[in-house]
Amino acid sequence: MVACPTTARAQTARTMEQRFNVAMSRARDRLYLVRSVTASRLSRTDLKLAVIEHFRNPMETASAAQPEGGA
Repeated sequence: MVACPTTARAQTARTMEQRFNVAMSRARDRLYLVRSVTASRLSRTDLKLAVIEHFRNPMETASAAQPEGGA
């Protein structure tokens, strides 16, 4: 997902969300993030920022499997 830093707008629309989902979920073995913009230059609602934050801490939103029925 490429965006020019001088002309890009925040990507928050539902169609962009679907594109990001496809791009992120189609990776088979690994996914590389190459960027030239700092997170501080992006809107808090921008999907690009969500991707950057996921790469910083990929397990933050993952839920650990809980054992059933106690010990």
